[in-house]
Amino acid sequence: MVITLRRSRLLDFSLVSIHALGALALFFVSLPAPIRLVALVFVVLSLARALRRETFSRLALSAENANEICFWGDSPQAVVATILPETSVFLFLVVLHLLEEEGQVRRQRVLLPDQMRADEFRRLRVWLRWRLTSETNGRAGSLNS
Repeated sequence: MVITLRRSRLLDFSLVSIHALGALALFFVSLPAPIRLVALVFVVLSLARALRRETFSRLALSAENANEICFWGDSPQAVVATILPETSVFLFLVVLHLLEEEGQVRRQRVLLPDQMRADEFRRLRVWLRWRLTSETNGRAGSLNS
């Protein structure tokens, strides 16, 4: 199953809101103006970095190998990654912990319902829950409501 992803407006709104609250808090702190200005620059740089995050354009769930997922980023080449047991599945949130096959790079990705169709998000959650349940076999897993 291939899932086409779009940028999450909910995550963007959350990031902007949190950074705006941080910037607003700087006005109520009793610090000298130059220090507040430097802190404000760091808040703005943090927001720019957060909004410039790398996103997936597509995900492919493997029917044969329950431990693998393919994703496409900016490049047309698919990257195969192993899903780590730290992956968490919630009702309105999926936190993927991935280990790329090439280079052994660990990645974490947050997936929200507004990034895909509702039925695709449900299928992804069910697929990940099945995969995590079959892997943990009685251990304390990362399944959350």
